[in-house]
Amino acid sequence: MNLVENDSALDQFTSLEHKLASVLRPVRPDPAYVQRLGHSLGRAPSAILERNSITEPILMIVLGLAAGVTAAYLIHKLAKQ
Repeated sequence: MNLVENDSALDQFTSLEHKLASVLRPVRPDPAYVQRLGHSLGRAPSAILERNSITEPILMIVLGLAAGVTAAYLIHKLAKQ
């Protein structure tokens, strides 16, 4: 590997980078946004676990039974008339 070849390759990459920058017109992001993004990506994610509650399924069963009993009562009462 020759130092002259490395300089030539570097010049070619620099030339290519300038051509691409002139053609594509890169967007400069807002520094505040970049800082917030870096901060949020640098933090370890936190997980929030929800505890299972037994009262919700029991409440649903009780309400379902109450609705069934009410419906049966109304159907029985309407059938008598």
